[in-house]
Amino acid sequence: MFTDSKAGFKIVRQRIQIHRIISWALVVFSLITIILGYAIARNWTPDSTHVTSFHLIFEWGFILLLLFHVLYTLRYIKISSFRLLKNPRLHWLRITQQITKWLILIFAGLVILSGISYYEIILVNLIPFSQHQRYDIFLIISIIFHVMASAKLALKRRRIKSKSHDIAIVLIGLIFLILAVLLQLLRLGQGPT
Repeated sequence: MFTDSKAGFKIVRQRIQIHRIISWALVVFSLITIILGYAIARNWTPDSTHVTSFHLIFEWGFILLLLFHVLYTLRYIKISSFRLLKNPRLHWLRITQQITKWLILIFAGLVILSGISYYEIILVNLIPFSQHQRYDIFLIISIIFHVMASAKLALKRRRIKSKSHDIAIVLIGLIFLILAVLLQLLRLGQGPT
Protein backbone atom coordinates (compact mmCIF):
# COMPACT_ATOMS: atom_id res chain seq x y z
CA MET A 1 0.00 0.00 0.00
CA PHE A 2 2.88 2.37 0.80
CA THR A 3 4.44 1.68 -2.61
CA ASP A 4 1.09 2.42 -4.31
CA SER A 5 0.84 5.86 -2.69
CA LYS A 6 4.52 6.50 -3.43
CA ALA A 7 3.96 5.58 -7.11
CA GLY A 8 0.84 7.75 -7.20
CA PHE A 9 2.74 10.70 -5.76
CA LYS A 10 5.48 10.19 -8.36
CA ILE A 11 2.90 10.24 -11.19
CA VAL A 12 1.36 13.45 -9.82
CA ARG A 13 4.81 15.08 -9.63
CA GLN A 14 5.55 14.04 -13.22
CA ARG A 15 2.25 15.45 -14.42
CA ILE A 16 2.91 18.75 -12.66
CA GLN A 17 6.42 18.85 -14.15
CA ILE A 18 5.04 18.22 -17.66
CA HIS A 19 2.43 20.94 -17.05
CA ARG A 20 5.14 23.44 -16.11
CA ILE A 21 7.29 22.55 -19.13
CA ILE A 22 4.30 23.00 -21.46
CA SER A 23 3.46 26.31 -19.73
CA TRP A 24 6.92 27.78 -20.24
CA ALA A 25 7.08 26.46 -23.83
CA LEU A 26 3.78 28.26 -24.40
CA VAL A 27 5.31 31.48 -23.06
CA VAL A 28 8.21 31.15 -25.53
CA PHE A 29 5.90 30.36 -28.47
CA SER A 30 3.58 33.25 -27.62
CA LEU A 31 6.50 35.68 -27.30
CA ILE A 32 7.99 34.64 -30.66
CA THR A 33 4.57 34.70 -32.36
CA ILE A 34 3.81 38.17 -31.02
CA ILE A 35 7.24 39.59 -31.97
CA LEU A 36 6.95 38.16 -35.49
CA GLY A 37 3.40 39.51 -35.78
CA TYR A 38 4.54 42.98 -34.75
CA ALA A 39 7.46 42.75 -37.21
CA ILE A 40 4.97 42.12 -40.02
CA ALA A 41 2.42 44.74 -38.94
CA ARG A 42 5.03 47.45 -38.26
CA ASN A 43 7.16 46.70 -41.36
CA TRP A 44 10.30 46.08 -39.30
CA THR A 45 11.80 44.01 -42.12
CA PRO A 46 12.21 44.95 -45.79
CA ASP A 47 10.85 41.56 -46.95
CA SER A 48 8.08 40.22 -44.77
CA THR A 49 7.57 37.00 -46.74
CA HIS A 50 9.88 34.89 -44.56
CA VAL A 51 8.76 36.61 -41.38
CA THR A 52 5.14 35.90 -42.29
CA SER A 53 5.97 32.24 -42.89
CA PHE A 54 7.68 31.96 -39.50
CA HIS A 55 4.82 33.84 -37.84
CA LEU A 56 2.31 31.36 -39.28
CA ILE A 57 4.45 28.38 -38.17
CA PHE A 58 4.76 29.70 -34.63
CA GLU A 59 1.11 30.75 -34.63
CA TRP A 60 0.00 27.18 -35.35
CA GLY A 61 2.53 25.90 -32.82
CA PHE A 62 1.02 28.31 -30.27
CA ILE A 63 -2.51 27.17 -31.11
CA LEU A 64 -1.63 23.48 -30.77
CA LEU A 65 0.36 24.03 -27.57
CA LEU A 66 -2.44 26.12 -26.08
CA LEU A 67 -5.02 23.47 -26.95
CA PHE A 68 -2.84 20.71 -25.48
CA HIS A 69 -2.13 22.85 -22.39
CA VAL A 70 -5.83 23.49 -21.76
CA LEU A 71 -6.80 19.83 -22.23
CA TYR A 72 -3.87 18.60 -20.11
CA THR A 73 -4.72 21.09 -17.35
CA LEU A 74 -8.39 20.11 -17.32
CA ARG A 75 -7.49 16.42 -17.22
CA TYR A 76 -4.58 16.30 -14.78
CA ILE A 77 -4.16 19.56 -12.85
CA LYS A 78 -6.83 20.13 -10.25
CA ILE A 79 -6.88 23.54 -8.60
CA SER A 80 -9.88 24.35 -6.44
CA SER A 81 -10.82 27.99 -6.96
CA PHE A 82 -13.12 27.84 -3.93
CA ARG A 83 -10.22 26.72 -1.72
CA LEU A 84 -8.11 29.60 -3.02
CA LEU A 85 -10.86 32.14 -2.33
CA LYS A 86 -11.19 30.99 1.28
CA ASN A 87 -7.83 32.63 1.99
CA PRO A 88 -7.17 35.20 -0.75
CA ARG A 89 -4.27 36.88 1.08
CA LEU A 90 -2.37 33.60 1.15
CA HIS A 91 -3.30 32.51 -2.37
CA TRP A 92 -3.29 35.86 -4.23
CA LEU A 93 -0.70 34.62 -6.74
CA ARG A 94 -2.76 31.53 -7.60
CA ILE A 95 -5.90 33.67 -7.82
CA THR A 96 -4.04 36.03 -10.20
CA GLN A 97 -3.06 32.98 -12.26
CA GLN A 98 -6.66 31.77 -12.37
CA ILE A 99 -8.04 35.16 -13.45
CA THR A 100 -5.35 35.74 -16.07
CA LYS A 101 -5.74 32.15 -17.30
CA TRP A 102 -9.34 32.83 -18.28
CA LEU A 103 -8.45 36.22 -19.78
CA ILE A 104 -5.71 34.54 -21.84
CA LEU A 105 -8.17 31.93 -23.10
CA ILE A 106 -10.72 34.58 -24.07
CA PHE A 107 -8.28 36.90 -25.82
CA ALA A 108 -6.26 34.07 -27.37
CA GLY A 109 -9.52 32.73 -28.78
CA LEU A 110 -10.35 36.14 -30.28
CA VAL A 111 -6.82 36.57 -31.69
CA ILE A 112 -6.80 33.02 -33.07
CA LEU A 113 -10.27 33.29 -34.65
CA SER A 114 -9.47 36.64 -36.25
CA GLY A 115 -6.05 35.32 -37.34
CA ILE A 116 -7.57 32.23 -38.94
CA SER A 117 -9.70 34.50 -41.13
CA TYR A 118 -6.41 35.45 -42.84
CA TYR A 119 -6.73 32.15 -44.71
CA GLU A 120 -10.13 33.23 -46.08
CA ILE A 121 -11.57 29.75 -45.72
CA ILE A 122 -13.65 29.87 -42.56
CA LEU A 123 -15.05 32.37 -40.07
CA VAL A 124 -14.26 35.35 -42.32
CA ASN A 125 -17.46 37.17 -41.42
CA LEU A 126 -17.46 36.09 -37.78
CA ILE A 127 -14.30 37.97 -36.73
CA PRO A 128 -12.57 39.78 -39.60
CA PHE A 129 -8.79 39.73 -39.90
CA SER A 130 -8.76 43.51 -39.37
CA GLN A 131 -9.63 42.83 -35.69
CA HIS A 132 -6.57 40.58 -35.20
CA GLN A 133 -4.33 43.39 -33.95
CA ARG A 134 -7.02 44.94 -31.78
CA TYR A 135 -7.26 41.95 -29.44
CA ASP A 136 -3.54 41.23 -29.18
CA ILE A 137 -2.82 43.99 -26.64
CA PHE A 138 -5.28 42.45 -24.17
CA LEU A 139 -3.76 39.02 -24.76
CA ILE A 140 -0.25 40.38 -24.21
CA ILE A 141 -1.20 42.15 -20.97
CA SER A 142 -2.92 39.00 -19.66
CA ILE A 143 0.13 36.88 -20.54
CA ILE A 144 2.51 39.33 -18.83
CA PHE A 145 0.56 39.27 -15.55
CA HIS A 146 0.17 35.48 -15.77
CA VAL A 147 3.92 34.99 -16.31
CA MET A 148 4.78 37.41 -13.50
CA ALA A 149 2.63 35.43 -11.05
CA SER A 150 4.07 32.14 -12.37
CA ALA A 151 7.65 33.38 -12.00
CA LYS A 152 6.99 34.43 -8.39
CA LEU A 153 5.43 31.02 -7.64
CA ALA A 154 8.42 29.27 -9.26
CA LEU A 155 10.75 31.19 -6.93
CA LYS A 156 8.57 30.32 -3.92
CA ARG A 157 8.71 26.62 -4.84
CA ARG A 158 12.50 26.83 -4.83
CA ARG A 159 12.33 28.67 -1.49
CA ILE A 160 13.97 31.75 -3.01
CA LYS A 161 12.76 34.74 -1.03
CA SER A 162 14.52 37.90 -2.02
CA LYS A 163 13.33 41.46 -2.51
CA SER A 164 15.73 41.77 -5.45
CA HIS A 165 14.02 38.85 -7.23
CA ASP A 166 10.58 40.37 -6.56
CA ILE A 167 11.77 43.75 -7.85
CA ALA A 168 13.26 42.09 -10.94
CA ILE A 169 9.96 40.34 -11.72
CA VAL A 170 8.03 43.60 -11.34
CA LEU A 171 10.55 45.63 -13.38
CA ILE A 172 10.70 43.10 -16.23
CA GLY A 173 6.89 42.88 -16.23
CA LEU A 174 6.59 46.68 -16.30
CA ILE A 175 9.10 46.94 -19.16
CA PHE A 176 7.08 44.43 -21.21
CA LEU A 177 3.82 46.23 -20.35
CA ILE A 178 5.24 49.61 -21.35
CA LEU A 179 6.64 48.18 -24.61
CA ALA A 180 3.30 46.55 -25.46
CA VAL A 181 1.34 49.74 -24.75
CA LEU A 182 3.83 51.91 -26.69
CA LEU A 183 3.68 49.58 -29.70
CA GLN A 184 -0.11 49.70 -29.56
CA LEU A 185 -0.13 53.50 -29.32
CA LEU A 186 2.29 53.76 -32.25
CA ARG A 187 -0.03 51.52 -34.29
CA LEU A 188 -3.04 53.66 -33.38
CA GLY A 189 -1.10 56.78 -34.37
CA GLN A 190 -0.49 55.28 -37.82
CA GLY A 191 -4.17 54.61 -38.41
CA PRO A 192 -5.65 51.23 -39.31
CA THR A 193 -3.29 48.51 -40.52
